Amino acid sequence: TQQLNKIQDMKYKLLSIALVIATTPAHAAVIVSLSPVTADYAGGANTGTSIGGTTQADGLTFNITFTPTAADLTGLVTLMEIGGQSNGTALYLFDGTPVFLSKKGGGSEYTIPDTTFDGSGIAVQHSGGSLTAGVQTTVAAIYNNASGDLTLAVGSTPVTSTISISNPQSNWNGNNSLSVGTMSGNVGDRSGTFGVTAAAFGTDVKSLAGTVDGDAYYWNSSAATVIPEPSTAILACLGGMLGLLRRRRG
Repeated sequence: TQQLNKIQDMKYKLLSIALVIATTPAHAAVIVSLSPVTADYAGGANTGTSIGGTTQADGLTFNITFTPTAADLTGLVTLMEIGGQSNGTALYLFDGTPVFLSKKGGGSEYTIPDTTFDGSGIAVQHSGGSLTAGVQTTVAAIYNNASGDLTLAVGSTPVTSTISISNPQSNWNGNNSLSVGTMSGNVGDRSGTFGVTAAAFGTDVKSLAGTVDGDAYYWNSSAATVIPEPSTAILACLGGMLGLLRRRRG
């Protein structure tokens, strides 16, 4: 009887912890297996931060938490980007759907999907479709330019798209200028993307109208996998512990 009481008490404690986690308001999520402490950039929207010491062979990882407005679900919207006007890599929304794009040598012609580097660059969309206005979400991209492996993930319980890039380029980082949520001052130009009006997308690039209400992160690393946000992982762990307790009781 004493052992059963202890097990019952433990179950109540675990359920209380789960309830607290489940009712805690959403916070900035990191849905990749890299620590924010090791990020080369961590912060909100900015107009340009120089990232020094980038090693091209190590690839990159983006992770951004934001809440889009209805205006962000039309056209081409900047989420995160690193690079210059000739070479660079970016994460966008195109008509509300996350797009990963990388260019080289000043190329400006893109189609979706374009998974082979040629005279311009690559442009691929996440498979999950358009985001919802007013709903906070997290978008992440992991790009290994050595192997060509690209992973896009969306949501706190991530929906993942895996893409293989042919003939990956080495200079994905350009001038190492990183921006979050904002476009450059030149109409139609987001550094590392277009030097003229965005003919391939039929629209000029614009800044995020919504809010970066959780930190954006950039790592000069592709050594990451996609994970659930911490609260989801903890709830899963608690569920497993409750299952063990039930089996012990039986």
